[in-house]
Amino acid sequence: MKTKILIVEDYPIVAMDLKNELTKLGYEVTKIVNSQNGAMDSIDENEPDLIMMDIKLGKNQDGVEIAKLIQKRKKIPILYLTAYSDDDTMERAFATNPVGYLIKPFKSEDLKS
Repeated sequence: MKTKILIVEDYPIVAMDLKNELTKLGYEVTKIVNSQNGAMDSIDENEPDLIMMDIKLGKNQDGVEIAKLIQKRKKIPILYLTAYSDDDTMERAFATNPVGYLIKPFKSEDLKS
């Protein structure tokens, strides 16, 4: 059985590139969403094994806050994928105990590891 991954990303090109790379690596992308509502609905519908979460989403949505809400409902590991690596952002993200933190732009080798 393939590992199922939910992608929460607000840039369609980044999301599709990520999906293509993950598919090549043998993972199943259950859905791509770009909002808190989409993420919350998808975890119930698709029950992913991992969530790849952008930290800065459109409409002033915060991926760290979304991750906290998800963790209250289900124990799904979070891997952050973001362009932001400042100390404050990383501290907030690490407080949610993610399984990883990848800085954009990512490379296929980064995803593989």
